Amino acid sequence: MDKQSRTRINSSNYYNYTSNAYDYNYDDRQEFIEKEREERRAEAILKRAAKIHRMKLFVSVVVVFAGSLVTMSSYATVAKQRVINEKEADSLNSLKNANDTLQGQISDSADLAYIEKEAKGKLGMREPQSYQIVYIDVPKQSYTVQYNDNKKMQNDDFNLKKFAHIFKESVLNILK
Repeated sequence: MDKQSRTRINSSNYYNYTSNAYDYNYDDRQEFIEKEREERRAEAILKRAAKIHRMKLFVSVVVVFAGSLVTMSSYATVAKQRVINEKEADSLNSLKNANDTLQGQISDSADLAYIEKEAKGKLGMREPQSYQIVYIDVPKQSYTVQYNDNKKMQNDDFNLKKFAHIFKESVLNILK
């Protein structure tokens, strides 16, 4: 309300043309001021509530936007890593194919008939003469034979002795 209308409400609705002043009712004026203060407080509370609502809305929009950015960046990172993994898988497959090819060449070149043919043809090698051959006698009790005998169990049946032996060896292997 503007000031002029407040004056009109508090004073009488008509103009005083005399020199006598009307008795001013201060109680009515105080009630009017209190009402106006309450209206201002209510308006301020409404404005504050509207401001808080706008801030909440703004914050929620920012949070949703930030969340979507994080989600998009994580999807982009996953997609980028997937592309890198596919390239590495292709590289691995090509290396495996190259290894298979080389392994085939090695197995072809490890053929004894082929080696003999190459040695005689390209390198000019010959079979050793009888005087060039030296025979070596290997004793029956060699280290490898003894080692293999210790590992071999006498009977094939599963029994407590065999189980204890397997358990003892596994424990020793773990402790090493």
